[in-house]
Amino acid sequence: MTTIIGVDVGGTNTDAVRLDAGKIKAWAKVPTTPDVESGLLAAMGRVCGTGSIDRVHIGTTAFTNALVERRGLESAAAIRVGSPVSESLPPMIDWPGDLRAAVQNPVFFVHGGREYDGRAIRPLDRGEIGRVAASLAASPRCLAPRIRTMDSASQNGCAPPTRNSGCRCLIA
Repeated sequence: MTTIIGVDVGGTNTDAVRLDAGKIKAWAKVPTTPDVESGLLAAMGRVCGTGSIDRVHIGTTAFTNALVERRGLESAAAIRVGSPVSESLPPMIDWPGDLRAAVQNPVFFVHGGREYDGRAIRPLDRGEIGRVAASLAASPRCLAPRIRTMDSASQNGCAPPTRNSGCRCLIA
């Protein structure tokens, strides 16, 4: 059975719904909070249930407004696994210059990863990941405590999430 959570963060309320096998099993409405995250987590907490969740979809105008206004944006480190192949198109390459300047995202390339079809390129270099984690922890903005990782092949639906690069467990 596929379990999906959908969340809509509006200007006044944050709505969440849990679908199990395409049927609505839980829903909630909570006030939207100024930091967005607290209200989002509160709404999700009311609908999550006890089983595993396959996907979460989030829609919000708060992100769009922050993006358009270039305010309230936080940095997020991009760790691209797949060097040297992946270095030809760095993360955020197509972002406008003023947006890149507003978020000041640190970018790291490390060896390892998978091809677009899920085949291994080479093993993940654990030493490189350790150096990236140390660099993030030493950063004045210390992004390390909030690290989330995503395998690009899994993100694009080309490989199952269980085949991820292993980067997350080395940093978190």
